[in-house]
Amino acid sequence: MDALQADIDQLESEKLELKQRLSSQSKRTIEGLRGSPGSGIASIVT
Repeated sequence: MDALQADIDQLESEKLELKQRLSSQSKRTIEGLRGSPGSGIASIVT
């Protein structure tokens, strides 16, 4: 039973880490989209 609890704890920890990474990446993406005109994909398309 202790091994199962350890696995659960590890998975919960990994889940939290992934949520934080996703949140951080999402913020960077949004900031990039709000960046200067003509940056990123917009400069390629136009």
